[in-house]
Amino acid sequence: MADEQLAVVGDTWCISRLHRVIKPEKALLCTKFLLDIKATIRRLHGVNTNFEDDHEDLIDILLAEDKWSANENGVTVELEHDDPYDVNVDAISQVLSHLQVPLQAHESLVDTILFRSYESARNCGSCVDLKILHMEISVDLYVV
Repeated sequence: MADEQLAVVGDTWCISRLHRVIKPEKALLCTKFLLDIKATIRRLHGVNTNFEDDHEDLIDILLAEDKWSANENGVTVELEHDDPYDVNVDAISQVLSHLQVPLQAHESLVDTILFRSYESARNCGSCVDLKILHMEISVDLYVV
């Protein structure tokens, strides 16, 4: 579950790409998504996170690479294009929680992941038949 004590700072990056289109051996009822979601969470360590300190000192601290540690985790989730939107939202949000992404980042990340998945399904010119779209999703964020 996501750690509620952590706050996201700075930009949250979400990059996706269509890795491959899989032609299934059995007929599908609808297009499916196979999403490999990898989250890199960079945590500030060894620093008092009281942000009422001098702003110049704070900026120096936040920009120092040795003050951050990175944790990478990944999960694969399968979604169906025809599932209700809220079912897919819940599934991706659960994956993000499992990857320890703070809840405050879920809404924007879920929207981005679903938008890009559906966009890939629409833009896949070779996807006249129902296929499995294997996508790679990379999420990168800083927390304190």
